[in-house]
Amino acid sequence: ETTMQVERTVYHRSTVMATSSLFNRDRTAKATVLNTETAAVSTYDNFSFNSVAYANGKLYAASEDGLYVLEGANDDGEAIRASLKSGFTDLDEPHTKHVGSMYFGYTSDSPFTATVETYGAGHAPQTYELEARDAYAPRNNRIKLGKGLSSRYWRVTLQNKDGSHFELNDAAIDVAVSQRRI
Repeated sequence: ETTMQVERTVYHRSTVMATSSLFNRDRTAKATVLNTETAAVSTYDNFSFNSVAYANGKLYAASEDGLYVLEGANDDGEAIRASLKSGFTDLDEPHTKHVGSMYFGYTSDSPFTATVETYGAGHAPQTYELEARDAYAPRNNRIKLGKGLSSRYWRVTLQNKDGSHFELNDAAIDVAVSQRRI
């Protein structure tokens, strides 16, 4: 059995607010955004705007009923749900792996969750709570995964609670590689 550590850096921040009420807003409308520098894709629910522009330090969005400034910590009084989901990855290793712990460097004004999923191994997703790290710079935290989890492919989803703000600076995973490919 070999042990390796894999590091991934992911940045996430999502704050959006319509400054006026949208009475005809389509709550099923979605927007998909591609970051051209990192190739990261973001998806926004309840986004019934047809165009967006950044000017003079503010983000503006237009719809059929007007122009809005997107700012603030809520969406017309509702908490903003934010999540960051990795794709399933084999961590550049084709063998089955056991993960003992995951380490996160982050800031957060409230607790948020990390859900760990494996693909094809029959394990149910496991959710862990990360405590608030209200600081000016990222602070470390660790989650110990439940025993018996093993798979080639792994995925992690971070999700805020009640619209809280979080920023992920980095993540590292302790991986024990099995000699088995299946």
